[in-house]
Amino acid sequence: MLKRLITFLLFGLHLTSAVPQTTYKTDTIKLNYLITNRINLQDSLINWDLVFDSTFYEKDIYWLGEAHGIKYSYDALWILFKHIHEKVKFRYFLIESGYPAEFYLNKYLETGNEELLNISFESFRGGFNNNQNLFDFFCKLYKYNQNLDPKDRIKVVALDYTQNNIFSSRFLRSLLLEHVQCLELPRVGNKFVNKPIKNTDRLLHIYEQLYADLLNDKSKYVNCLDSSYFAYQYTLRNITSSWISELTNFLDVREVLMFDNFKIRNQDLDFKKNKAFAYFGSNHCYLEKTKGFESFSSRIKKSDPQLSIVSIVMKYAKSKTRAPVNTTLLSIILPDTKGSINWPFSNNWNIPTKLWDDNISLISLNKDLSPFQKSRWFILGYLNGFHTTDYFQYVVFIKNSPAAAKIQN
Repeated sequence: MLKRLITFLLFGLHLTSAVPQTTYKTDTIKLNYLITNRINLQDSLINWDLVFDSTFYEKDIYWLGEAHGIKYSYDALWILFKHIHEKVKFRYFLIESGYPAEFYLNKYLETGNEELLNISFESFRGGFNNNQNLFDFFCKLYKYNQNLDPKDRIKVVALDYTQNNIFSSRFLRSLLLEHVQCLELPRVGNKFVNKPIKNTDRLLHIYEQLYADLLNDKSKYVNCLDSSYFAYQYTLRNITSSWISELTNFLDVREVLMFDNFKIRNQDLDFKKNKAFAYFGSNHCYLEKTKGFESFSSRIKKSDPQLSIVSIVMKYAKSKTRAPVNTTLLSIILPDTKGSINWPFSNNWNIPTKLWDDNISLISLNKDLSPFQKSRWFILGYLNGFHTTDYFQYVVFIKNSPAAAKIQN
């Protein structure tokens, strides 16, 4: 976990330091384009036709990329999520989390029992997603779902792994407890089921043995776990893969893992037919490769040309994020007693903030004669031959956002 956090911070600081800030203030052609092709997402009546044409609503997957823990990001998420669903009727909400969170979030969306929502957010402890604004989003989603036919209600699909090891182990234990006698687990598995283990190194050893036993005798697990088999296998596989990333290239291994998870889930859920809305960190939503990094959305686009994808990415100015309060390294590097910090790369584009008054603007970058179709604004580490609209086609420009609210539960 420490290596992942250091990698994440260094990647963010690299983005901050590498930005050619002087060009953004002086390029009047592009600035005028931004002014002309934008709408205020905080307006009571939004003229969506100014940014979205009819072809926008013909996509299969809608990616929305954010910087975590910034309040206005969640406001933009709800506005775009609701509007696009009203037009497209997507069935699935793809999220940057592990299966245990998916399990409890969907149970909450089925029942409205807020205790299940509280449990799902335990998986976010120590991370940017553990905030009240995202919690409130799911409360609104539950209410929104109640107005839909039960067969059309939106479900959550998790494509990442759970970074909270204690929560993951508790979830796996709950799946095994009912089937211990049938499974005839290896000795270490019985110890795992009978007594909670908090030591990370011991958990790794146990997961490796449990996964080896699963691969060695799959039929035993299929027969004994029955309807719980997928949850167990999918969760354990992702946890085991995540440990590998600790020892290799975290960024690349994680993207491959999420790409593989997408392919697995697509087999049953058929995102082309049922449509999906995805909410991930901005890096994961780039539809082309940058130097040294290829997002899983880029891999999806290349692997299945029949799947129609569009990407919307958020950019920030003068905004704050809520740092994970349990992260010691962050508290040392970016100290703030309230858990709210200036996001390290939220002001890097240096676009004059007085171009318009609204704090949450949606801008189309791919209109006719758009200068962004032949330029590389908003992109760092681009590859030759690609331009801004190859990576994403819309920008939500956010300024003056406070940090997301501290979780209340």
